[in-house]
Amino acid sequence: MRVLLLGAGGMLGQDLFAEAPTGVELMTRTRAELDVTDGAAIEREVKASSPDVVLNAAGYTKVDRAEAERGEAHAVNGMAPGLLGRAAAEGGAIVVHFSSDYVFGDGPRRPLTEDDPVGPLSAYGASKLEASGT
Repeated sequence: MRVLLLGAGGMLGQDLFAEAPTGVELMTRTRAELDVTDGAAIEREVKASSPDVVLNAAGYTKVDRAEAERGEAHAVNGMAPGLLGRAAAEGGAIVVHFSSDYVFGDGPRRPLTEDDPVGPLSAYGASKLEASGT
């Protein structure tokens, strides 16, 4: 199986890299190597690497600064997953994208599911919710 890991230089990317199963051909890209907000670059990379799976560990993670940097948070967390999804679909790959509990706002104090109501209270949470199309 060929896996393209985006955001390989971040905390989640490093953890995913460390836990990659034997037999997986893991192709890693850091933010410096691939800008996930550049649709043309994403298309080129997916076409060139021909992955079966794209693991999107890339993300805007500066929770407190997202209020002042809404555009960047929106581009990385909200728009980029759609760019990845379209490029992956064209290449026959699937995308695994990671969200955040920030999309739920002050939701229930129990384990959450994808079906729980959302209500982000911050620009960061809203940017993560954008990726879901909700």
